[in-house]
Amino acid sequence: MLQNGLGTMTNSTKAAEWYRLASIQGDRDAQNYLGRLHYIGEGVEQDYEQAAYLFRLSAEQGNAMAQNNLGLSYEKGLGVERNPKEALNWYLKSAEQGEPLARKNLAFMYASGAYGSKNPRGQGAEAQIRSGGFPPNHEEAEKWMLKAVDLNTAKGQYEFACLLKSKFNNSGFHETKDFPRAAEYFRQAAELGHINAQYELAGIFHHGHLGRDQSSNCVPWYLKAAAQGHTGAQAIVGDLPKAYPGSELLKSVNTIDILMKGAENGNLDAQFQLATRYQTGDGIVKSPTEAFNWMLRASQNKTRSSLINDARYQLGLMYESGLGVSRDVAKARRLFLDAATTEFSDANACFRVAQMYEKGESPLQQNDNAAVWHYYSALSGTFDPKAIESLLRLFSDNRGFPKANPELESQGEYFSRIRNIPKFIEYHQGLITSKNSRLYVGEIYHQGKIVEKNLVESAAWLHLAANQDLDEARQKLVELELEMSEPQKEAATNRANALIEFFKSIP
Repeated sequence: MLQNGLGTMTNSTKAAEWYRLASIQGDRDAQNYLGRLHYIGEGVEQDYEQAAYLFRLSAEQGNAMAQNNLGLSYEKGLGVERNPKEALNWYLKSAEQGEPLARKNLAFMYASGAYGSKNPRGQGAEAQIRSGGFPPNHEEAEKWMLKAVDLNTAKGQYEFACLLKSKFNNSGFHETKDFPRAAEYFRQAAELGHINAQYELAGIFHHGHLGRDQSSNCVPWYLKAAAQGHTGAQAIVGDLPKAYPGSELLKSVNTIDILMKGAENGNLDAQFQLATRYQTGDGIVKSPTEAFNWMLRASQNKTRSSLINDARYQLGLMYESGLGVSRDVAKARRLFLDAATTEFSDANACFRVAQMYEKGESPLQQNDNAAVWHYYSALSGTFDPKAIESLLRLFSDNRGFPKANPELESQGEYFSRIRNIPKFIEYHQGLITSKNSRLYVGEIYHQGKIVEKNLVESAAWLHLAANQDLDEARQKLVELELEMSEPQKEAATNRANALIEFFKSIP
């Protein structure tokens, strides 16, 4: 009664005290309720270990909801070591007692299978088993979901469709063969007005899961969901005219107004899209000030998404250039740093932070190793030729290379990825397209400091740079040929020709 405000004011702290007194005396319901308060941090400090301990006390006494909650703790690895088999075991105990939530959780685990804590070494069913997990079992997944939901209701139709859409096959990829079945159940729920079913059905059409010729059928369902206030649908509607320019239905509505509603209702995608439109004047009157205001709101959105850091990076550019806001370089750099170093780091921000480390721009100290790390992060995120050119430039100067700083090797997995420079160059060969990056590769192989000296490889890359009218490469090639034998010169010509053919083959 204290927890829910029944006959008294809500007071979770006092509720927890009474639950604790009952828990000490072994009441299994109180143990589960108190565990839940610890799990969410309501009335007590959030403590996953204490929550899992209390769930176990209750679960071992047969409380079905506690068994489900303990299964969730094992599935997520909260308060206990993550163990999908233990999660499955407790979900099953709860499900067999008739707990609908456990039946749903069990169904979704069976739909995808699960990887254990050991190194899976690959993906798919075999890797799941090797890692200590279990493979998908679609028959069991559907069996338990059908026990949990009522297919005569919109809610049940929606949840069953979500299960069908969530299946993975034994190779570790989404099982798309059930998408038509999922679409049919989404349709049944959508026609009964289920807003999320309308959105999901639209997505199946939009992404071509029922055939590209059916894609435009997404439009009425996105509009229905948007009209009901689905902010994700409102965000997507703003972009639909580009995908379906011939849609008469889209011409009959103001998609920018719908996009604006999504942004005002807190949808991150809508806020970011609206800011970008104000920046460029795309479908709306160009306004740097409005662009800044919406990008600021996007950067402060609480949604867990990579778009947050995209927004921070764009906001940093605005502060740096003074577009829509007073110029503030220090604030711009802090935003770049936040966007590069928090979860879902932005690749463009990583590139800017790498430049900051390389130059020692405030608030950062000059640090070649940190610069290399962030250039590599930018390269991994975008495969931008500018990032590899910057890396190769540092390596050609023998700067930032991990072998020169062995004490740092344990601080990042990336050191092992770039320690073998020839393999690194080979893997990213298709990105080495600028004349300067080719010059740097030539210098790396000529110097022989961080790789074994290779005059043939050096001359081949210098030849490519010289063909792009780089005088420095021409001069170095002339000097290099003085060191080379005739067989080496011939080999270098053949290697250069092979590289030329390779780059011609890239679309």
